[in-house]
Amino acid sequence: MKIVVKLHTLYRKYLPEGSTGGTCRMDVPEGSKAGDVPGHFSIKLTDRPVIFINGEKANLETPLRESDEVSVFPLAGGG
Repeated sequence: MKIVVKLHTLYRKYLPEGSTGGTCRMDVPEGSKAGDVPGHFSIKLTDRPVIFINGEKANLETPLRESDEVSVFPLAGGG
């Protein structure tokens, strides 16, 4: 199934060559979940990425559907 992935800020370096605007299209197996996406780009879940699907915050178990737009952000720190 095809999805669109947007990697933000520090994660953009993990995008495949030729990606534009921080975005790439990719195929994922049926039954994939939001938590599977970061691993496709060597982003560790221990880094606690924040994931949105179609503009809504998702948890790692949120199922993916055809044509979903998955945005992955690094966890923001601050004080």
